[in-house]
Amino acid sequence: MASEIDVCNLALSHLGDDAYVSSIDPPEGSAQAAHCARFLPLALGQLIESHPWRFALARKRLAQVTSTIEHWEYAYGLPSDMLRPVALLPDGASDDHDGVSYMIEGTTLYSNEPDAVLRYIKSGVAVSTLPPSVASALSWLLAAFLSGPVTKEPKLREYCFRMYEATRRQAAVLDANSAHDPLTHTVGWIGARE
Repeated sequence: MASEIDVCNLALSHLGDDAYVSSIDPPEGSAQAAHCARFLPLALGQLIESHPWRFALARKRLAQVTSTIEHWEYAYGLPSDMLRPVALLPDGASDDHDGVSYMIEGTTLYSNEPDAVLRYIKSGVAVSTLPPSVASALSWLLAAFLSGPVTKEPKLREYCFRMYEATRRQAAVLDANSAHDPLTHTVGWIGARE
């Protein structure tokens, strides 16, 4: 698995910069290390939030709080490590297709579902846990962020964003294909053959 330094150096190589960063925490003293230290957390957060990556998903039963909105019967506090919700599920639901309606306002989730379980994208994912395809996408997004201060080439920034989108889509397909979702519904014309 790639380290933060590997991703930073790959991003710099995308820009044609031959600098080698050896530390970003704390930055080693080079301008490139300082820029990587500043932009890597933002790039990682944006990438993780962009897709319900299997490695970044969490499921948590929510704690009830006092509801202040009449339309919703229940109110729940949100998990402190949530980046983005994926689905609110009834207790015992097997997948997101069983999701129920909800609304988020501030740090409170409102729903008519008792004992709700939230499936969400969590923060705090370490770069070292990313699959190679996702680390590659991260390097292109970081390169796009770095292109301004390192190269000041707008066309290179656009190219890096295009490469990020292409590699992120490919990584998302690989991530989605890694799930096993057995067929639970028999289509009518197949059932008629039995």
